[in-house]
Parts: sequence; structure tokens; C-alpha cells
Amino acid sequence: MKVHDTKKKSSDSSGDSSGSGFLASMFPPSLSFGAACGGDDSTPFISDSVGQGGTNNREDVKTVQALLNSAGASLDEDGFIGPLTIGAISNYQRDWLGWPNPDGRIDVGGKTWTALSNVSSNTEVCWEETTETPTTETPTTATPETTTTPESSPNDILSEMDTTGAGARTTKQDGAHHNDVGVDASNRMANTDEDRILQHADLFVEVGERHGFPPALLAAIASRETRGRNLLFGDHGNGVGLMQVDVRFHEERANRIRNAGSEAEQIRVGVEIGAEILGEMLARIKDKHPDWTEVWQLRGAVTAYNAGSGTVQTQGGIDIGTTGDDYSADVWQRAKYFSSLEGLGGLPSESQSSTTVESEDKTTTAEPEVEAETPTNTNGEPGTANFSINEFNSKDGTPVPVELYPKIQKVMDNLEVLRARLGNASVTINSGYRSPQHNENEGGVPNSRHVKGEAADVAVQGVDPDTVQETFYELIDEGKVDEGGVGRYNTFTHYDIRGFKGRWDKRS
Repeated sequence: MKVHDTKKKSSDSSGDSSGSGFLASMFPPSLSFGAACGGDDSTPFISDSVGQGGTNNREDVKTVQALLNSAGASLDEDGFIGPLTIGAISNYQRDWLGWPNPDGRIDVGGKTWTALSNVSSNTEVCWEETTETPTTETPTTATPETTTTPESSPNDILSEMDTTGAGARTTKQDGAHHNDVGVDASNRMANTDEDRILQHADLFVEVGERHGFPPALLAAIASRETRGRNLLFGDHGNGVGLMQVDVRFHEERANRIRNAGSEAEQIRVGVEIGAEILGEMLARIKDKHPDWTEVWQLRGAVTAYNAGSGTVQTQGGIDIGTTGDDYSADVWQRAKYFSSLEGLGGLPSESQSSTTVESEDKTTTAEPEVEAETPTNTNGEPGTANFSINEFNSKDGTPVPVELYPKIQKVMDNLEVLRARLGNASVTINSGYRSPQHNENEGGVPNSRHVKGEAADVAVQGVDPDTVQETFYELIDEGKVDEGGVGRYNTFTHYDIRGFKGRWDKRS
């Protein structure tokens, strides 16, 4: 169950959107500094908003990071927005501007920018000097920047904490035969989801940058919540979208996802809203535990995303009360797995290559036992590790129409979950797509889900249909497969992805 408790953003004087001039006396005398690029009277400039929910153009972020550092922060001036920079903005708003509820955002012309940019009237931020040999006049300011890692990743904060990974209850979601727990189990499940997650890598990066979160962390929440699937009626019908926004607590937001015009738009809106909620949880945790480090506050936000900020009491018991009592530990470890992927912000290393390279790192992190769902299609056709398009062609020889490929792919993905839950027993497709003529010949109803490419009649080797039926019920209740129709017949079980509940028994 996702609680997602939220805090409304106040509209009091602490808002940053309607600011004017600010008293220079708010700054301690020690914060003034001289011109960095020749001593003229140019002043800092940003083209758009920076911070929580901002546009976050890289040069603007670098400018803000430099000014924050002059005010006592300790940030890498790399131009990447993230929890550390947003936290520094919030600290500045709270400590120097006196805001009780900082929003972690700087708007052009707003109160925070007016104050921060007036640290010194002759300040100019110059980036070219940071790549040159430091001059003898500025060794103390240049040295720390030039001795840091030359490249950084928006996922860097994830490496600051190790967790225990997935617990026994969570690891069973890939089938009862999985007995592994901990970091290895989280890595295995992330590896299984990798192909689905990477389909949305650009979206995770874009949204993560906009909201100040590691893209790998958003990907990991999607992996934990839906295994990278766009479920519109998960978690007993309450969870919506890739990151499972709970309709009971966010009805308007959840309906925005469901009512989006296409599946691609549902996914985009769902990730955007999921990041918004995570941001709200982070603000709550910062208010509740201001003495926690940034990394612990972020982990607390992950816990709160699942079970509410009220659950986050202590660091030692941070996952008590979450689903499986391991939510943030598992999500954090999956995020560390995803953070190594270039598409999700990972940085290429000398040991990585586009060809097969058996490095020590690769050997230690690989999971050879993982039954990864590697697509079998090579021509844009639907396919998974265990199902091919040919199994779904109409029994009269009519191939699945191309326009139905997305629906067939979704059916396959759901059947993979069923197959894994039943110990990877072989699943036979008795009937997949039906051409209208074949459906009529079979006595099917005109609006059959088979004609729409939304259904499959299946038989599972060594498993009786009653068990198959009950397993579908369990997986739907758990939000592991899409809500839809489940019908019991003498020798097979019908399943479809209609998106709402349908149950029947047609045994003779």
C-alpha cells in the first residue's frame, strides 16, 4: 500500500516567485568576495529557475552552486542539480533568509536570487579558470575543485550508503523458487527489469534533473512498484502508473495518469507525478529530521513514498512498516544497480567497452543465474524470453495486425510474471489473437478481447487450471499483473488486459 502523505506548499511570504530587493544586511560580512574574472562590475546571471522543480539549465546551476559555496556551502560546481544542491538552497533560505518552510528553488527575480546575487556587487562567476592551472593568487579556491573527480553523475549520492537489499517476502515476486535475499536479490530483480526500465531511461533522466533526484532512484522505484510496467489498476486497483500513484491519496493526480491520451503519455505523466510526490516526501523528512544527513533524508523520502512520512522515525528502523519491511533498502540497492548503466546517468569507465570484456568488476556484479527477460524479437515484433508472436497468431493463419502489437506485448509481459510465479512452468497459448472471421467461427462474442489482441487462453504444464486461476487473482491483487478478465474453463484459463475486473466460470 502506498500512503504518499503530502504537505501543501504554503503561499506565505517565503515563496520565491514574487520577490523584490533584499537587505544586504542579511549576509554576514565574511561572505563578500572579489571579482573572479578581471575585477569589473558584472553581476551573476541565471536564465531560468534552479532547484526543486526548476528548469535547471546547467550553466545556471553552476552559477548558483558557486554563489552558494561563497555563502558557506560545499558543493561540486558541476552544473548537475541534485539533493545536495537543492538542500543547500533550502539551507540558505532557512538560515540566512529566515524562511520557516524553504522550497529549495531559486526563480529569476525572486527573493532568494535577489539576495544570493547581491552577495557582492562586483562578483563575476568565471568557469574557464577552473580548467586551468590555479594561479598563485587563488590557490585555496581553485585547488578543491580541481582535485575532485573530473566527471560526476547525478547518481553519485547513491554510493554514499550501503543497504541490506531485499527481504525474503520481496524476493518471492519472481517465483517461490527464489530463496536469495539481500543485495544479490535486489540486483537480480533489477537485472530482470533492466530492459523494460531502459525503455524509459531518457524520461527518468529528464524528470530526475527537473526535480533534483538521481534518475536511477526513480527507475528503481518503478522497478520495485511495477517491475517497469505501466499498471493502471495495480495494488488492488489503487496504484496507477509506472511508479504506482495511490488513487486514495492522490485522486486527481492518479486520474490524470489514467486519462492521458496514450500509453506513452500515461508513462510520462506517471513518472512526473511520482517525482513530485517523492519531492514532497523529501520536504517532510527534512522538516521532521533536520539533523539527518542529506543521504539519510533522501532514503527517508523513499520510505515515505511507500508508507508515509509518519513511518520514518529512526534510521535503524527506517523500513519498519513498509511493504515487506524492506522498501527503501531494496529500492536503494536497485538504484545502485541501475546507476551503473550509461542510459541512466552512469559514467563509462576504461574497463567498459561495447565489446565483450570480462573484467573483474563485471564478473563480481554479474548475476548468471538471473532469468532475464531478454526480448526474442528482432523486427519490432512483440516478444519476451518465453513467448513469441507466432504463438499469438490467429489459429486460422491470420497474423497479428501490427497495430495490435503493443497490446500483445503487454499480454506477454503479464504472462511472464505468471510463468515466474508458477516456477517457470511451460505456458501454452491455446488462443491468442483471433481474426474476426475465426472468432465468429468459434462462436465468440463480436467484441471479444481476443479480436482486440488483449487476451490469451493458457494452459500451464503440470499446474491445474484452478491453481492458474487463483495465481492470476493473487498477482492482480499484488499489483504484479494488470487488472482484467480471468475466466475458468475446463482445461484452460482465460486472461485479458481490459483494465477493469472481470471474473467468470464457464466449466461444464
